[in-house]
Amino acid sequence: MKNIVIFYPSFERGGVEKVLINLIKFFSSKKKKIYLISNKKNESIKNLKNLRIISSINFYSDYINNRITTGLISLLTLKKLLKKLDKKETVILSMQSNFFPAILSFLFNWRVFTRVSEDPCGATKYADNKIFAIFILITKFITYNFSYRVIVNATKSKKCVEKFLLN
Repeated sequence: MKNIVIFYPSFERGGVEKVLINLIKFFSSKKKKIYLISNKKNESIKNLKNLRIISSINFYSDYINNRITTGLISLLTLKKLLKKLDKKETVILSMQSNFFPAILSFLFNWRVFTRVSEDPCGATKYADNKIFAIFILITKFITYNFSYRVIVNATKSKKCVEKFLLN
């Protein structure tokens, strides 16, 4: 594996930002070519060797969730980039809006590693809007099963995600 494409459509501050920056620095030190697809550039990583930041367009709508529009626009950017890269030498690390790259990788046979940021069972059980939560749960089922690998950050999340996996 020579190329790592990191799919992170909506750059946000917090714990995941620190994890993302550490991953990029680690892969850069291992001489991997890194492509970051995101809507913003982070100052702390912009000068790293082997890193190419591909900015997707910010789009806002009063009628559609901004995370969805940003994810869809970044998906188009991802598809365009993947046409230029060797499938055998490239993996996708999806850090956010995982449904989109999982579908793309399934359709075009790319390897995508999907990051799970929360316990999907608990998020559904304790959600305020149960109908929306069930819809999200269905998309997670699809996402996890279309992913090459699923990365979790807690034992409780792992136990829940294992219930989703068919293979």
